[in-house]
Amino acid sequence: MSYSTYNKLNKNSNIKNLTHLIRMLGYKKIKGSYKIRDCIGSYFRFEDHDFKSWTGVELYIFRYKLYISVSTRSRISRSYWDLDHANKTIKLIRDFFGGNLETDYRKNRFLNPENVAPKLISSACYLAHWNFMNNMKRLEFYLSQRGLDAKYSDMAKSSHFTRINPLILSNNMTVPYVISIWEEFIRNIFLAILVCRPTKKLDSIKINLNKYQFDKIILKNQLIEEVISEDITFQKPS
Repeated sequence: MSYSTYNKLNKNSNIKNLTHLIRMLGYKKIKGSYKIRDCIGSYFRFEDHDFKSWTGVELYIFRYKLYISVSTRSRISRSYWDLDHANKTIKLIRDFFGGNLETDYRKNRFLNPENVAPKLISSACYLAHWNFMNNMKRLEFYLSQRGLDAKYSDMAKSSHFTRINPLILSNNMTVPYVISIWEEFIRNIFLAILVCRPTKKLDSIKINLNKYQFDKIILKNQLIEEVISEDITFQKPS
């Protein structure tokens, strides 16, 4: 199940200091898809490079007449680290600003991770497989909704109508998509192996970076391993 928490702060609490603490904890301000009453700030934390976030942590600041409230939410498919960071967030807010703390498990009760933290390589491979399966489900949904199979399947038997058969055209369009998500899956596994390798010395990897790759590393703050994996093709399954 999802895990929601609520910090109830004094109405005189400094909003600027509160938002500063939230940003220091890695949350980024987002624009909500719909307006929430009394909500003065929506934030989301998701780590892109360390393979520790699976669904991230949502955070909302509410201002009422008598008090200020900070709520967090993590989904059921959260990772060990997502849950740990949600607990860390509400503890620090309580330590710095006081007030009352309540979760889905009553006042001052936390939902602690059931198991020890998984190995980073396991989390990375899980994310790669998860993204691959989500991409496959998109394809399955497209094929189930296109409505072409029954209507144009007989045309495929005739070579005369092959070039204008929309069923064949649609199938041909799905081939590059399948190849691309397969390549992304293998690249993500390869990236996980590079990032989680026992030794972090660059001389363990034979690399020859060009100017554009250095720009990605220095200016865009990309991982060296990520830049390396981007220039390798993984289109052949065998």
